[in-house]
Amino acid sequence: MHQGKYVFAQIIEFVSQYEFDKCVKRHGGDNRVRSLSCRDQLLALIFGQLTNLRSLVRYRFMPERSFKSAISPWI
Repeated sequence: MHQGKYVFAQIIEFVSQYEFDKCVKRHGGDNRVRSLSCRDQLLALIFGQLTNLRSLVRYRFMPERSFKSAISPWI
């Protein structure tokens, strides 16, 4: 049975949201963003690496609410 946090949650915890937001702001990463923020894109890429996805096309076409519900069990 599962004891403790999932690996995905541990990696997300390792990435400081404050430092990440500072970098995004410095480089203007969220300028002209319609739906997928830099943070969500980072989460999708990490999730893809951990689940050994060959392509993120499946997640690219998901609405934002569906994407967040797809990764929420691992956070």
